[in-house]
This record gives sequence, C-alpha cells and structure tokens, in this order.
Amino acid sequence: ESVNLQLSNVTGTQAVLGAQATHEATITDDDTATIAFQSVSSATADEIAGNHAVTVELTVATGTTPSAITVDVTDVGGGTATADADYTAVGTVTLTFPAGSASGATQTFNLAVLGDTDVEVNETVNLQLNNVIGTQAVLGAQATHEATITDDDTATIAFQSVSSATADEIAGNHAVTVELTVATGTTPSAITVDVTDVGGGTATADADYIAVGTVTLTFPAGSASGATQTFNLAVLGDTDVEVNETVNLQLNNITGT
Repeated sequence: ESVNLQLSNVTGTQAVLGAQATHEATITDDDTATIAFQSVSSATADEIAGNHAVTVELTVATGTTPSAITVDVTDVGGGTATADADYTAVGTVTLTFPAGSASGATQTFNLAVLGDTDVEVNETVNLQLNNVIGTQAVLGAQATHEATITDDDTATIAFQSVSSATADEIAGNHAVTVELTVATGTTPSAITVDVTDVGGGTATADADYIAVGTVTLTFPAGSASGATQTFNLAVLGDTDVEVNETVNLQLNNITGT
C-alpha cells in the first residue's frame, strides 16, 4: 500500500519548490499467506469408483486477514495410473479461499477414481499446486502430492487339495492340480507360481520319483476363477515291496499383479 506526499506552501525569501515536489511512500506488507497440500501423499481405501479427497491448507500469521486467494491443482504426470482409465483426467482445477479465511482453512480437490476389476499393483497420480493468486500469497513447501489408487482386486493360487495318491506305482505322471480363485468380474494379469519339493517326504528323489527342482506354472492373463494348471510328479516304478511313500510339495514365488 502507498501514501502520496506533496510539498506545498513554501515560504521564505527566494524559496521555491524543486522539481521533486511529490513523493510516494510504500508501506511494505510483511503478512504472507501460504498455500500447501496438507500431506505429502495419500491413498484410497480401495478402488471403488468415487472421489478421493486431497486437502489443501491455508496458513496465515495470527491476526492476519488475507484477501481472496486462488490456486490451481494440476496433474503433472509421471504417475503409474492412467488418466481416463484409472481416474478422470484432471486438467486444471482452481480452488478458492474466500477473503478473510482463517489460518488452517482448507479446500478439497477431488480425484475422481474410476474403479475396475483388473488385478494390478497400486497406482499413483502426481498432483501439483501452482499459479497462486492473492495479495502476499505464496506456495508452501508441500506443493506436490502423490495420490495412490489402492487396488482391491486379488487373485489366490492354491493346491486344489491337501493331498493326493497315485492309483499304483506304475511309472508315469501323477497329476497335482493348482487352482486360481478371483472375485466375480475380476480380470487378472498373467500369474506364475513355482512348485518345489520341500523335502521331508519318505519317497526318495530319482529312485521313487524324478527330482522336482523348481517347476513354474503359468496362468495366462484373463484366466477365470476356477482355472487350473497341472504339476506332473514323475513316478519311477519299482518292484520293491515297501510301504507307501510321500513327496511334500509347496507353492511359492508367486508373481503377477
């Protein structure tokens, strides 16, 4: 703010006003208003379609009365979520703090999440504040925010039964079934799982059955709930009179979103 001063009514013999008879004095305001995201990041509880609220906060000195302040929220890219597939494209959204807003006042940016049935990793959207307008209004330190869209679609892999038995000891493959379970309408990506012999069984590798090592089973992308893959235990027949013998198998190292 400014005050305009002027010299006038000079008195004194031969005294006159000089060229600079006016002066503008500026009162420099030291009261600032800071706009920032309330947190560095946030996450949705699930992937259900709807708005995910991201809070922007105003901070002003005690007793300070700010003018109206606006600030833009934009998607700066670089996140793993896809606009108009995982969330509605942001463009530029302007938030307004009315004149006289108190310190701690907030405005909400709503990220419109688009739910899907894909089994996938959590995905992110990178938001940024910019173009703040208002007297003495500035951006605070937290001008960026990472919003995470939490995936709630899961795929479960398990043996179809706790145990099985060959009909006899004739050499050949004994099929052990592994099954996929997904929620209704869910579409998984490709999923792999390893089958290993964890030991502790009474059968002897390469005497009663071919040593397993690690066998990887693959469920193709888009597999339906109830889809199965088969692990074949290669039985080696013999003529020994002996008790029934066991092999302990385990699933591990599952990959897939």
